[in-house]
Amino acid sequence: QRRVHGGRWAQTTKSNQDCPDHYCLGKPRYVDPQGWVFIPWNCKYVIFDRTSAWNCIADKHLLFTGDSTMQEDYLEFIKYFMGFKEGDKVNGPQWKKFRNYDRTFVNPRNKSQKVRIQMVWNGHPDHYGLHWGLKTYSDPTHQKRLYRIFNGDYGKIPDICYINSGMHDVFLYNETLGIWDTLSNYTDRLNQAMKVISSLPNIEKVRMVWRATKAPAGNKYRMWHANPHKYRQGPLIIEQIVRIAEKIITKSGFMEYLDAWELTFPFHWDDTYSDGHHYSATKNKMVEYMQLQIMMNQICN
Repeated sequence: QRRVHGGRWAQTTKSNQDCPDHYCLGKPRYVDPQGWVFIPWNCKYVIFDRTSAWNCIADKHLLFTGDSTMQEDYLEFIKYFMGFKEGDKVNGPQWKKFRNYDRTFVNPRNKSQKVRIQMVWNGHPDHYGLHWGLKTYSDPTHQKRLYRIFNGDYGKIPDICYINSGMHDVFLYNETLGIWDTLSNYTDRLNQAMKVISSLPNIEKVRMVWRATKAPAGNKYRMWHANPHKYRQGPLIIEQIVRIAEKIITKSGFMEYLDAWELTFPFHWDDTYSDGHHYSATKNKMVEYMQLQIMMNQICN
């Protein structure tokens, strides 16, 4: 059985030519100058340039909510597709200021085209906090923030919402009991978070997409883990969290699943395409650009 958004990387062309029809539609150079793109098993992606991207997203409200890997997605989305540089480099001095964000952009080449981009940090209820992950959805302040967005208190409700939680779910330590979390705790928190999300107003009008956690990369992060209980259940703990989330999300009935793990895993052996977590933090952004192309295909489908 083929995985949801599963596929393989392939070098389609080495020039400025269009992609072969059986691989994709468009010019692969917008992903990689050497023509590498991710080819899904069951369909083919359109490779968007800046003009076609603006034509797609005009008049939309796009909501991103997640950790720093989702933060890099929306900031790179703005730069790559829309031509605006926002924020700082990954983990730069101004990076944390862009964890919660809401701005409407106007296409400088076509003033009639506007798009609203919004980001809600869910690594912790506090803007500068870390390592709560899905526990954030138990916080009344965070719940109220989401309620007001989906209720339309700040204007038009989102057309599409991308959600992720993973990297900040592997550290939790219960100081009262003196024990680390287990995968069972993660499963319980994800089910509880899904209940909170499914109860939001107008949820049936918003296209909800769970973007799977990206593969940690490099020698440090490939075997990295701070939680001994989860480490004993496998060195690639993030993959186990990804698989748990996939089962729950695909059975939810109201949320789609985007498998970023399969997209990024082939590049987890070293730091060529990421800094360990962030695939937009290196000079070669091929993997991040392909991730954004897949997201744009969802938005425009």
